Amino acid sequence: MISIVIPVYEMAGVADKMLLDLLYSIQKQTYKDYEIIVSDESPDRSLQDLCFGFENLKYYVNNGSKGACYNLNNALIHAKGSIIKPMFQDDQFYDIDCLQKFSNISSPWAVCTSEHLGGRNPHVPYFNADVYELARGCNTFGSPSAVGWKANDFTFDENLKWLFDCDFYARMMIQYGQPQILDTKVLIREWDGMATRTVATGSVRVTELEYIESKFSNLRL
Repeated sequence: MISIVIPVYEMAGVADKMLLDLLYSIQKQTYKDYEIIVSDESPDRSLQDLCFGFENLKYYVNNGSKGACYNLNNALIHAKGSIIKPMFQDDQFYDIDCLQKFSNISSPWAVCTSEHLGGRNPHVPYFNADVYELARGCNTFGSPSAVGWKANDFTFDENLKWLFDCDFYARMMIQYGQPQILDTKVLIREWDGMATRTVATGSVRVTELEYIESKFSNLRL
């Protein structure tokens, strides 16, 4: 079984539409052995009723608004599948065989192409041998919505808001090596309210680069 873990929040008034688009894209998948784990940090829990209309969906409230990593980790602790597939609320599955491809991975983790809506050209993942530079933001793999892995005890570093995905990938590389690259796509929606455009302020970037430096400096080439 695949656990699709979805951290959700209010999203400046568009949360319902974004989440519905994602959930409908899950329903279209050819692979059906999945559970959906939603962790909600929206202040009024307004997404709860929407979630009740979907099969195999488990809804959890986290313990306060503490950011994307905390919300992701709250979803991860409830996941029961042998494969973990994160999906951000504003993203979708693009190809209907995406879950099928992730269900058959032979490596400990895998990544697929990110088709971008309203922004860049598709991002095709490629290998990055420099773990230190990967952790510092040289992200050759893409959004967490493009990644999946065989269940393990890894969690996202809650000290990070901007580089949390790169930090996670770097630790996966150290533990497991390069990911398997899959011939399938997810859809990444680019819009003004997306997290990478709202949290990555100048001060956050400086603080997090210093933190990453102290965490991974022993790997610097």
